[in-house]
Amino acid sequence: MGKFAVIDGQDIINIIEAETLEVAQTATGKTCIQFTNEPAGTGGTYVDGKFIPKKPDNWNESWTLDEFDVWQPPR
Repeated sequence: MGKFAVIDGQDIINIIEAETLEVAQTATGKTCIQFTNEPAGTGGTYVDGKFIPKKPDNWNESWTLDEFDVWQPPR
């Protein structure tokens, strides 16, 4: 069983488990990306071949992503 991020555009809309990529894409009707070490999460994005985590809801708009795709507080 593999873990797959279900992608709509660049948005991760769901995480599923399926036997293969083909099964995942057939079941969802969407593009799916398999992941192992790099965690994907619903609400995040998939950009330039990497998963970007969703900014937590309780953080204000001034938080930004650094060069390592980690959310950083305002300075």
